[in-house]
Amino acid sequence: QAPSMDATWTGFLQYKAPLEQPTLTLRYELDYSLSEVVDTFKSMVFEDMQNLPERFKKLSKFTRRKLTFEAKSSSSTDEFVGNDNQHSCEVLRFEVTLEPLIPGFDAKAYEQKLQQKNATQAAAAETQAQQHQKTSSWDAWTSMASWKEWGSSMVDMEAWGSSISSWMQYLHMNTDARELWKVDWIQHKAVAFVKNITFSWTIGVSEYSEIEQLMRISAVDEEKQNDSKVGVVFIKKLFVQPIVPMPAFLMDLLKEQYKKDSDLQISIVKMLCEHPLTSDDDDESL
Repeated sequence: QAPSMDATWTGFLQYKAPLEQPTLTLRYELDYSLSEVVDTFKSMVFEDMQNLPERFKKLSKFTRRKLTFEAKSSSSTDEFVGNDNQHSCEVLRFEVTLEPLIPGFDAKAYEQKLQQKNATQAAAAETQAQQHQKTSSWDAWTSMASWKEWGSSMVDMEAWGSSISSWMQYLHMNTDARELWKVDWIQHKAVAFVKNITFSWTIGVSEYSEIEQLMRISAVDEEKQNDSKVGVVFIKKLFVQPIVPMPAFLMDLLKEQYKKDSDLQISIVKMLCEHPLTSDDDDESL
């Protein structure tokens, strides 16, 4: 049975983050209204890659994205708990199948490189040990250098009994995720929560996006009113919670890939805000 969406909400748009600090935070500014952005994400639904408009097939990081729930209300019950001021709000839920988290990574080549590095370090450590043969065993054990070497062995790939190749195979799989949108149309704010459920027993990967519509002043003219227009600030926060030991290089790869995927997602959103899908496309939705 798939885990439920376990975000902790302290208000309609307020949440308790799973970690004190995000693993990675990205900030984007878009020259479109909140309604344009939300409508764009609503349009980005499809059941199969083959149903995608041709212009998006090579860009999408999803293989499926299905809208499963949509409701608007000013109540403060059920899906709208926390809406104490009874604002006009909206809730959306999607089921998503994502492409591999880290595509194109050559795990075997990296593992061979790491083994060579470990062999070199082991040889250097043996040489160092021989140079310190006169040091008593207790002094050697209590020395800072020895403690550092012992601690390093605890996080070494071989120390926790799983090769890079076997670990990385999970990150080459398509994964399922749950996506929840909560929009307060009076405050012109929204929060989107995405949780990867495929790896929930190995590594917790979740994303909280905070979107706020702001009025921007682009020019001031004494003979004219301020030239202003709306835009949104889109802040994406990635949280990664390893349940089993996770090598540092893998965390770096995840953050690098997340940055690339987020940049691509925002570029698609901008494209669709500028040129919404029409009947001229292969399908009515992305």
